[in-house]
Amino acid sequence: MDSLKLHDGLIDIADFAKHDFFFQLEMHMRRGTCPGLPLGEKGEPWTQEDLAEALAVADSRSSELNPKLVDSYRKSVNNWMHARNVPSSRSCARLCRILFGNTKAEERLRKAFWAKWEKAWGARGVPKHEMQFGVPIKDEEALRAVYAFDEEAYDEVPNISFQQFEQWWRAYPNGFLASTRDGAPFAVTGLFPVTVDWATAFLRQDLREDDLSADTILEARCEEPALYWYYSGISAKLAACGLESNLPAILGFGLLQWLHAVEDSDYDGRFVFVAEGTTDIGAKLLQNFGFQLEAAERGGQKPRFRARTTAEAVRRLLREGPFFARCTPLQSDTRL
Repeated sequence: MDSLKLHDGLIDIADFAKHDFFFQLEMHMRRGTCPGLPLGEKGEPWTQEDLAEALAVADSRSSELNPKLVDSYRKSVNNWMHARNVPSSRSCARLCRILFGNTKAEERLRKAFWAKWEKAWGARGVPKHEMQFGVPIKDEEALRAVYAFDEEAYDEVPNISFQQFEQWWRAYPNGFLASTRDGAPFAVTGLFPVTVDWATAFLRQDLREDDLSADTILEARCEEPALYWYYSGISAKLAACGLESNLPAILGFGLLQWLHAVEDSDYDGRFVFVAEGTTDIGAKLLQNFGFQLEAAERGGQKPRFRARTTAEAVRRLLREGPFFARCTPLQSDTRL
């Protein structure tokens, strides 16, 4: 069994993981935990001042230390060491990067640390401005809320009606996944099963998004699992939260929910995703994720893209892809 060097002895990682967040933080500071440190060795212990400076650097875009930021983190670290309060999710994510990095060698320690942080955080009630990702739409009120800013995000291009939006949702309730802030949605992604005939016609530009019916989605759901999927895009309420900083979590948890659904079957072959480059930014994002251009923009039809992949390849992308590796909540999710 893997053991962790603490003080002058070793402790089994499984036993160490049972301890609460504050104990783990103190022990990692005493041990001098840092990326690349072998489990059976000790490093240079972290002082509160050292950790405060490291957090300030991680929180700043400048290479120079900001004295006010250091002082703020100095007080925070002291409070954490005395269990007076729990770090925010962003501060805990920075702690994880500083202590463990993103390598597989420290994966068990990182996940144990994050799991105990979640428990400590939850014990103090739901904090202000807490975010959740990959949340299924539960009722019509939430559906209308995400439709409102979806419609606003694509105000320069035709959008489907709310009636059709709702029909898609009722045909496949997990198709729209929201990101929420204090329980209120601020972003939404759409991914729906479709038939091979619909996907093929869509890529040829014989069909448009508004030609996707609930019946087609229901027919595709009869397959176990559905092999063809339509990615309807992402929209966000930018006034609530910057899209760029949260994009790995918004997209990553959406894909993780999809993985969880398709892996209930024994199928290990290829899936096909089809999408439309509704905006220039959207088209570039699709290409960055390996989508291939199938039909250029013409006759008022936006460009069409296709990606062929497997569930294992998607899991590997979420685990090891540079874009998602910086999303500590995603990397700490036990389903990944």
